Amino acid sequence: MPKIRVHAPTRELGLAVRSAVSRAWDVPCSLFVAQILPRPEAVDALRALSHVASSHQIVTPALVLIGAGLTIWGERVFGICKEDRALVSLAWLGTGRDLIRRACSVAVHEAGHLLGLGHCKERCAMRPASSLKDLDERPLKPCKGCRSQIK
Repeated sequence: MPKIRVHAPTRELGLAVRSAVSRAWDVPCSLFVAQILPRPEAVDALRALSHVASSHQIVTPALVLIGAGLTIWGERVFGICKEDRALVSLAWLGTGRDLIRRACSVAVHEAGHLLGLGHCKERCAMRPASSLKDLDERPLKPCKGCRSQIK
């Protein structure tokens, strides 16, 4: 199984996310601390993903935490994954412990996509979240069905 590289703007946040992803999916994770994108109000998620994909410092598979808000067709999204790169937007997740817990939730979910999983209807890390309430209620680990799909 490949090691997932977590790119985070701060060491504290990166360590929390790396630990949550590693525990949830039982995969090795490394940490790289660096600011990836500036923090504008919002950027198109696909454009941001393309920017990250063209970066030579991104070792894949990669989970990249960015300060910019992400949108798809004008709607806010917490994260996006395509092939071997995933983005987690920190812009609308709050501050302090809320930010860390929610960033971990989005990161664990997007890491599941990096590992080839789709969405799940169970009480599971792979259940989609469209609000902060959804993120706060979503567990940081997958259900047994999703866990069993990881090779």
